[in-house]
Amino acid sequence: MADADAPTLAHLTTVRNARDLASAAPPGALAPHRLFRAACPAGAHPADIHLLVRRLGVRTLVDLRSATERAADPPDCVLMPFSGETGGGGGDTATCPRLVSTPILEPRPFRRALLGALPLGAAARVAAWSLIGRRDRARATAVASLNAGGLPLLYRTMLLSGGPAFGGALRAIAQAAEAGGAVLFFCRLGKDRTGLLAALLLTCLGAGREGVLADYSRSETDPAALGIALGGLERADGGRDSLAGLDAAAFGHAPREAMGAALDFLEARFGGVHPYLTKRCGFGPAWRARLAAAAAAPKAA
Repeated sequence: MADADAPTLAHLTTVRNARDLASAAPPGALAPHRLFRAACPAGAHPADIHLLVRRLGVRTLVDLRSATERAADPPDCVLMPFSGETGGGGGDTATCPRLVSTPILEPRPFRRALLGALPLGAAARVAAWSLIGRRDRARATAVASLNAGGLPLLYRTMLLSGGPAFGGALRAIAQAAEAGGAVLFFCRLGKDRTGLLAALLLTCLGAGREGVLADYSRSETDPAALGIALGGLERADGGRDSLAGLDAAAFGHAPREAMGAALDFLEARFGGVHPYLTKRCGFGPAWRARLAAAAAAPKAA
């Protein structure tokens, strides 16, 4: 009989879009309470942080947010040492999780990758406007093309620009799993960047296409996860890196077709997820074997 008092992510009240990746992995491939995905926990209620850190044993946080997002978000209270039942500063530093920052949506790599991912005509127009100094027209053309391409184009661009960051996140997760602790990885909403990293992780652990798509589409069931949070690129301040004007209707959901298109892109461009991990992420067979072996082992006491 299940322990009615056992800690579960269902008890979280302020950390949204959270789930245990073991629910989507093949049986025996990932022990429960080893890999969690969620929206950003910054500013979470102390009771939620207590559940994650003290009861579920999260020892490593993998943060996919951009520097722009981190500056705008509430302080990372999840990093504070804990004492007592609800947490607070000044407690046992051994329970303070380690933070690994691997930003996926850095503006310059994203812009370069977007130019390569756009349809040829649109890319030529963006380049032409840029060459004559009309950055406003170049940006407007890029935004219009990105809106037309929607999540599939966004995900292609993130996969092309974010390979090293995805690789860094995967290596950090593998090493944390080897150390025996639990890992929580997140972006702002836990939908897009987190969804792509979850897809890569699940594929490493032997999940098929259906398992990956089912896990991704669960974000559609949490209203707090539905929106645009693209590393600050969608901000409306008109700055150099802004892509203000992104269409919320095109990017604010988590349809299965979007992740399916990402998997199809990896197959067509690289020969599948595993070759992509090797060629673009520095996460080759040896690393994938380490991850698989550590993930299957129960969490250390």
